[in-house]
Amino acid sequence: MKNVLTLSLLALMAISFSLQAQNTDSIEVIQLQEVEIRAASIIHKVDRMLIIPTKMALKNAYNPFDLMFNMAIPRLRVNPLSKNVMANGGTVQLRINNIKATVEEVAALLPKDIIRIEMIENPGERYGDSNLGAVLDIIVRHREVGGLINMQTTNSPNVLFGENAIAAKYNQGKSQWGLNYGLGYRDVKKNRTDKTEIFYLPNETIHRIQQGVNDRSSWADLNIDLSYNFSNSEKQTFNAIFKNSIHSAPHQDASNKIFNISNMANNYITSKLRSSSRNYSPALDLYFQQSLPKQQTLTLNLLGSLINTNNKRSYLEATIDGASLTQITSNVDGKKRSIIGEAIYDKKYEKNVLSSGIRFYQMKAENNYLGTNPITSEMFENRASAFVELQGRLKLLNYNVSAGLTRFYFKEGEESNVYYTFSPTIKLSFSPHNGGYINYRFNTDPQMPSLSSLTNVEQAIDTIQIIRGNPLLKTYNVYNNNLNYSFSKNKMMLMFNVNHSYKNNSIMESIFAEGDKLIRMEENQQSYQSLEIYPAIVFRGLNVFGLKNFLTLSAEGGFVRYWSNGNAYKHIYNNFFYNAQFMLNYKEFALLGQFSKNKNVLVGETVFIGENQTALMATWTHKRLQLGLGMMFPFTNNYKTGVERLSNIAPYKAWTYTKEAGQMVAIRFNYNIEFGHQRTAKEKRMSNKDNDAGIIQFSK
Repeated sequence: MKNVLTLSLLALMAISFSLQAQNTDSIEVIQLQEVEIRAASIIHKVDRMLIIPTKMALKNAYNPFDLMFNMAIPRLRVNPLSKNVMANGGTVQLRINNIKATVEEVAALLPKDIIRIEMIENPGERYGDSNLGAVLDIIVRHREVGGLINMQTTNSPNVLFGENAIAAKYNQGKSQWGLNYGLGYRDVKKNRTDKTEIFYLPNETIHRIQQGVNDRSSWADLNIDLSYNFSNSEKQTFNAIFKNSIHSAPHQDASNKIFNISNMANNYITSKLRSSSRNYSPALDLYFQQSLPKQQTLTLNLLGSLINTNNKRSYLEATIDGASLTQITSNVDGKKRSIIGEAIYDKKYEKNVLSSGIRFYQMKAENNYLGTNPITSEMFENRASAFVELQGRLKLLNYNVSAGLTRFYFKEGEESNVYYTFSPTIKLSFSPHNGGYINYRFNTDPQMPSLSSLTNVEQAIDTIQIIRGNPLLKTYNVYNNNLNYSFSKNKMMLMFNVNHSYKNNSIMESIFAEGDKLIRMEENQQSYQSLEIYPAIVFRGLNVFGLKNFLTLSAEGGFVRYWSNGNAYKHIYNNFFYNAQFMLNYKEFALLGQFSKNKNVLVGETVFIGENQTALMATWTHKRLQLGLGMMFPFTNNYKTGVERLSNIAPYKAWTYTKEAGQMVAIRFNYNIEFGHQRTAKEKRMSNKDNDAGIIQFSK
């Protein structure tokens, strides 16, 4: 059966090659008995891009994040220091053999075990999160009985910064036991926000300047997962994972001096925000897959999870002399229980693949808000959905057609809502000429209100601003169009991408005055749309000064335009962005560099100003050992991000500075031990996760 699956993979690759000229960039040779196929390092398919690791990219790569950086994958931004991945301006869902995976689980993989990486941009209904920029599915090979211990550490000597993980797997017969331990932490003491803001209230106008005073921001994430896998050849797979996630943020603090612009001279008040949060989320994930006759597969997944949350917030204003002016406190205890069930059926035909599935989700949450505005919120939610997908080939045209239907029920107190959504998708691709490839995608992507937005809760942020939930929110439609062209020749790849998104009656912020207070809440607005145009060029394995495969270089830049049409506002915003990265390879040494200006994003009336990222890292890799020395933001000593609100009622502009992030040194130490002949268990093909506690967000 294993050879049959391998042959199926090669057959799919052969179909792809028949529709496009071979990309001769970094050619690899794949052999199966007497059949030999020469495979390009990047292969385009109708719904995804297949990235085949090259020898050059594998060189000096200790984990998949190093490998993806070395491959210089277009539209994918990888930070090998922080293991952060972004695509098309959005987050990336990581998977291993089609199971949703954590950063720690992916980092534990050895690059030599990776067969390919599948990049699915703007994923659809099957992946359960329509806001993703991409899904990265890392396909790893099966190995024989044995074990692996893999330790990876990245820490800073000058800042309390760490990303540390240890993974262990042990195989015996058809069973595999696994342990994943990950600890990430940050602690900075020079974090501040400067802000200028105006409040146009019915009876007065308040114009004030906030001067930030250095304060503390710290958090730690601890993840411990225990797993068991039983695999009976290719016929049956059972997988059980007990997950434990602990998040602690004891300090999300802010101190400020607030000046009224009408009387600046030594006349200010002080504000202090003390905010902390803790949550513990255990979950049990059960999975079963059964192979059926005639290339059919049935996959079942059941997840039960708990989320116990405690958030504390205290806001104080005082005079210069320390006399208290106001104090607002809140203490939120939350308990949430949920269960998710899913079943997917796949059937392979000679020229087509048919998939269908159903998913059911049910939860109950109770959040007790104590303090200045006490209230108890009890919420019930269930969601049932089904989808069907067909992909295949019609002459020179590849196609993928899918549709999903979802029923969503929500109740809080005596208020209840029922929503229905329908989400069709069509993807088409073909090769217009030698070395070229065109891919087009259209889909409608209905969006439902988040649990935290629907809650009927009102909480004070400060003496002027109040944040309010809205149980009257309605679902809305998103219409996405994407056109991509790529051209490959020798060691060069050129890509050009156009994205357009239109959201009808989208949920965005509303800001309005009630007496002497400013209310912030989400409402269904008129529309929101964005247009994004960007080219990218990649050179891999260039020979420089007689050094073979010495340089890999990629560069991309683009333009984005936003139209935000609210019920009481209209905004247009333009922005340019770029990203460049390089890798130099010489024997066991490598030097990596990244320089980028992230795009600014307009949502509602707020512009989120992306940070400019710069990182350098030098590594030495020898067999199972890797040592590295890197620096984040080497050319600046003060990292900053910004937010600007364009509102006519309450405009403001703020910059947040983190002194310690600038010129932060990072030291890497990685080492792994393999014993016996390791066997990779047959991984799950799907996975679910629930992490929305349903607590209203206090972001100011």
